[in-house]
Amino acid sequence: MKKLRLLAAFSVLTTGLIFAGTSLAAGNAQQEINKALLHADFLIKANTLNHMHMHMHHILNCMVGEHGKGFNAHYMNPCKGLGNGAINDETSASKRKLLRQIDQLASVGVTINDHAAAHDVALAIHSLLEQADK
Repeated sequence: MKKLRLLAAFSVLTTGLIFAGTSLAAGNAQQEINKALLHADFLIKANTLNHMHMHMHHILNCMVGEHGKGFNAHYMNPCKGLGNGAINDETSASKRKLLRQIDQLASVGVTINDHAAAHDVALAIHSLLEQADK
């Protein structure tokens, strides 16, 4: 009887740890979106093309996560520790679609060498992130 109670207690404990580990690993897409939106605010206020590209890379890193396609370790990852990238962590299909559009725009934006054109892309990224933040 004592062994049975011990086994039951161990089972409850390990199951709880497994679920706790799963919820921690799942990430928080909303926090990643909030961080990306903060950098989109910086992006639309950036005075130089280099600063625009930097903030677009920060947004990309938040969208795809450290192991995602397009992640660039040369640039800061403002979403480090928040999850696996907003695209991967988001459970809503419609929001994931918005996040993929943001990823695509930022991927193009970092290659644009005209300030005015890059700013137009920045405005589009900011608008989509505001939608995703709702």
